[in-house]
Amino acid sequence: MRKLLSVIFILVSAWVALPVHAQEDDRRLHEFYSSLDLEIRVWLQRGLIWTDHYVGIADGNFGGRSIDAVRSFQRSINQVPNGIMTREQLRRLSAEADRIESAFGYRLHHDPATGATIGLPGKFVSQVTNLRRGTQFASSNGEVDMVTIRIPLAERSLADLYRIHTRKAGRSVEYSVFRGDWFVVTGKEDGKHFYVRAHSWGEDIRGFAISYHANLQQVFGRLTTAMSSDFKPDSSTRSVAESRMDWGSFSARFGGPPAPAPAPAPSIAAAPPVQSQSPSGVGGPSEPPKGNITTGSGFLVSSSGHFLTNAHVVESCRQVSVGMFGNARLIDRDATNDLALLKVDAAVPAKPLAFSEIGPRLGEEVIALGYPLQTILQNGLNVTKGDVSSLAGMGGDSRFLQFTAAIQPGNSGGPLVSKRGAVLGVVTSKLNAMKVASAVGDVPQSVNFAIQPQLAELYLRRHGIGVTRPEPMDKTPEAHEIIAKIRDAVNIVICTQ
Repeated sequence: MRKLLSVIFILVSAWVALPVHAQEDDRRLHEFYSSLDLEIRVWLQRGLIWTDHYVGIADGNFGGRSIDAVRSFQRSINQVPNGIMTREQLRRLSAEADRIESAFGYRLHHDPATGATIGLPGKFVSQVTNLRRGTQFASSNGEVDMVTIRIPLAERSLADLYRIHTRKAGRSVEYSVFRGDWFVVTGKEDGKHFYVRAHSWGEDIRGFAISYHANLQQVFGRLTTAMSSDFKPDSSTRSVAESRMDWGSFSARFGGPPAPAPAPAPSIAAAPPVQSQSPSGVGGPSEPPKGNITTGSGFLVSSSGHFLTNAHVVESCRQVSVGMFGNARLIDRDATNDLALLKVDAAVPAKPLAFSEIGPRLGEEVIALGYPLQTILQNGLNVTKGDVSSLAGMGGDSRFLQFTAAIQPGNSGGPLVSKRGAVLGVVTSKLNAMKVASAVGDVPQSVNFAIQPQLAELYLRRHGIGVTRPEPMDKTPEAHEIIAKIRDAVNIVICTQ
């Protein structure tokens, strides 16, 4: 739980940005928690498990039960149960969870007899005995008894083992679930509570069973939940919680509730200056109400923490933040060319994106990276591929180029890169298909615009930032190799208006 403290500032900045009315709106609460980095949600759930407010797997899937657990914790400390914790409440949760986990002496343990990884309450099980197909961990007074399980499937099926545990004479089953390749059974037997988890793994059944005296139920209930989350049938694979995590959201490293960013749509009749292009054509309000949250994309352009984005992404913002790095300072905003420069004070573990030494070429393959439609998709970084279809924007505007890679509101400010991962433009807008269709009787397809890289380079040089060039390559890498190399330099930009 100590790791939770390192992300407090991300949560706090996001909570401050949340409109007051959202604290009473379950839908907005779901949107808020869904927007948080997966790691934050997992650690928050773990804290609620250890403080006995949440009974479930700490998998980061923050639904109604998790939100109710937040409210339960708030009531326990005599605070308003609005579902959004303050900085002080989070500190109290973290401190209490750390205290309880330490009291158990809880640690992860690789069990050689089964190949599994389990959580052990070290201060309660001091006696260890090697069994033929597992390991027994027990307390000296007999109140706690735990065994790891490894049974060849050739000897017994998982369904048979489930029936044995649910139908055993003298046993009272309180909860059981069978999912084909795993099961959980809990209940009481001989004055003790028990918890069994077993998985079909390869040619074996692997799991654990723990029983403890009834007088320990109040504290051991949370322990078995944590053990269940942390259990790995094989130490080289994911834990139960990890296997259920939303790994797409984990790649989205931001700390606030996102909403589609205003992305201007050029007029079909001309190419007016960017500041006169209406965002309403692509779903964003032209004058967002106070307290509204909008998002766009940005990418790292210096090792000092400078990010480049669109001017319209940070228009009228009371506060701007970048990814998991927290608040950002607006260094400059050029509305005419739709460029803006931000700076974060946190260290960014990524290399600035290199700019192509050769300008974009007609027909060249390109990749667009960004964070579109995060309120709907909530899936982190999005990647699309296409081609350069024109070297000018609407009306022959030389500030822009046209490309076919699909973009949506929220892509604004993200990089358009070559097959080598070098910047070929800054994504800025898409043609308003409905307006064009009403004007010409046909729906345009894949008409999107980016700011020319030369214009972006000139803008950066004006602010004393020199661009880097791509390293020589023997061969053109695969697209997934390029994306893996540059993805950490691309982040969501959050605007609180």
